[in-house]
Amino acid sequence: MSCWDLFESRVISGRVEYFCKCSRQLTVQTIKTRKNPGKRFVTCSKCKVYDFLDDDLPSKYYKKLLYEMFQNKKQSKKHMDYEQVINVLAIEKSICEKELRATKSKLKLHDGLFFIMLGTFSVVCVGFGMLVVCKCLLANASCKYKMQMQALQMLACKLQAANACLQMQAANACLQMQAANACLQMQAANASCKCKLQMQAANACLQMLACKCKLQMLACKCLPANACLQMQAANACLQMQAANACLQMQAANACLQMLASYKCLLAANACKCLLANA
Repeated sequence: MSCWDLFESRVISGRVEYFCKCSRQLTVQTIKTRKNPGKRFVTCSKCKVYDFLDDDLPSKYYKKLLYEMFQNKKQSKKHMDYEQVINVLAIEKSICEKELRATKSKLKLHDGLFFIMLGTFSVVCVGFGMLVVCKCLLANASCKYKMQMQALQMLACKLQAANACLQMQAANACLQMQAANACLQMQAANASCKCKLQMQAANACLQMLACKCKLQMLACKCLPANACLQMQAANACLQMQAANACLQMQAANACLQMLASYKCLLAANACKCLLANA
């Protein structure tokens, strides 16, 4: 059975294409074995059939020559493929190194940015924490200030009340001092009046005694010498009694003056104590 019984050929776009009986397009391949070097063939994997498109070579020499040519070409192609692969790998290596350098620089930049952001974040956190602490401290300080102001207001109220009480006490003390002074003045006036009356009474008594003495002197001129002596003794006694009365009056006046000065000193000390307490 020839290949034309298994396959059919068609010209598509100026090229000859082969199709199987199962309407499957086939690809032309070249065999490079020692037995059939350079022969073209087509095969269908679905139908499990293949066939050569070319005839056999006329002799073994051509087969050997063509096989060696395929082997040399294969080796040269491998060598060329290796060089191309090496060149491609070198280019890829340089590209990878460049990408690695760029990646490292980017990583360094990212690390710097990360550290900057981390530092900024830490600074912001510290600033926020300090702000919160400052707010708490200000709140505590304001509370303490309010409490101190309230305490000062309470103390001011207490001081005002104490000042009012001291003023009341001072006013009462002044009134008492004025009353005491008035009483002392009244007592001094009474004492002076009594002293004047007593002095007037004493003067009247002395005048009466003087009159009696004159009368007795007149009578003595008519009486004997003994009677005159008795009359002189009586006059001396009267003078002594008058002098004693005057001394008693002076002593009473001195006592009254001493009492008045003592009361004034007591009042002055009381005022000083009140002022010191205020």
